[in-house]
This record gives sequence, C-alpha cells and structure tokens, in this order.
Amino acid sequence: MVRHGAAPHVPEAATVLFTSSFQATIALGALAGGVVVDLVSTSAVMVVGGLVALLVPLVIGLHRPPTRP
Repeated sequence: MVRHGAAPHVPEAATVLFTSSFQATIALGALAGGVVVDLVSTSAVMVVGGLVALLVPLVIGLHRPPTRP
C-alpha cells in the first residue's frame, strides 16, 4: 500500500491534527458570530457570513503558490 501526504508513516497523528484544525475553525466561527450578535444584531451575522464567503476565494487566490511551467 502506497501512502501519500505530509505524514505517511503516522496517519493517526495526521488525522488528529486535521480534525483539530476543523474544530478550531468551527470554534472561531462560533466566537465571531457571538461577538457580532452581541455588538450588532442576529441579522448582521448573516451579512458578515456572506461577506466572509465572498472574500475566501480572493484570499485563497492571493496565497496560491505560482504554478511551474
């Protein structure tokens, strides 16, 4: 069996880190949503979420490494 990726010899550790990163992202999103609700309103959370969703492709595009010819 051929394994590819950043940690081919320790897939369990890689899985833990991958899952932890998802959990941290969800927690930060919940925190940000709670702060927006406390400061503005519940409908503002949808606006902020929509703006973040629109900005994600731009940020990903700016941080993409250059392609090799």
